[in-house]
This record gives sequence, C-alpha cells and structure tokens, in this order.
Amino acid sequence: MTRATNHERAFAVIGYLFPLVGIIWYLLDKTVQEPFGKYHCKQFLVALIAGMVWSVLYSFVYIVLGVLTIGLFFFFGFVGFFVPFIWLIQGIINAIRGEMRPLWLIGRWAERLAL
Repeated sequence: MTRATNHERAFAVIGYLFPLVGIIWYLLDKTVQEPFGKYHCKQFLVALIAGMVWSVLYSFVYIVLGVLTIGLFFFFGFVGFFVPFIWLIQGIINAIRGEMRPLWLIGRWAERLAL
C-alpha cells in the first residue's frame, strides 16, 4: 500500500466534513482519484446517505417509542442520534492517519460501491 499524500488526506477530511465539496473536488482533481482518495470518497458518500436514512428512521422510532413508553425512551433514546457523528469522527481519524479502514457498520457497503 502506498502512503497517502497530504493532499489526499486533506481531500478525505474535507470530504467527510463537507460531502458536496468532496464530490466536486473528486470529479475535478485527478490526483485524488488514486486508491486512497477513491476509498475515502466512497466511505463519505455512504456515510452521508446512511446518516440521512439513519436519522429519519431513528427519529420515527424515537417518537413512537417515546409516546408508547410515556417519555421514558426520550431520556435514553437520544444516544442513537450520535451514530452518524461517530462515522464522521472515525472517517476523519482514518483520513488523518492515512489509513483505509472501513467505517463501523457501513464501511463494507462503501467498499462495494463502484466509482
């Protein structure tokens, strides 16, 4: 495995923080289309989509269970909202370290994505 350049690392970190900017950067800059950049582009795209889906589904479950349990779930249920944040932090840490490690729960889906 080749070592990631600072340019590729910066691309990956910005991609996790601002996915739309990362996608545009990926399409315009051929230097980040190497394996490291491509890997993290797939990871942050899947993290973005999975984060949106997770938030919608979790919000629905959170509200329904909160009503059914007369508010008890509201006290403990907010923890699930941190899952997309965990993906974001994990991706940024992997990018800064120059590692190509899959994100928790969703990373394998990203590896199957064709770019």
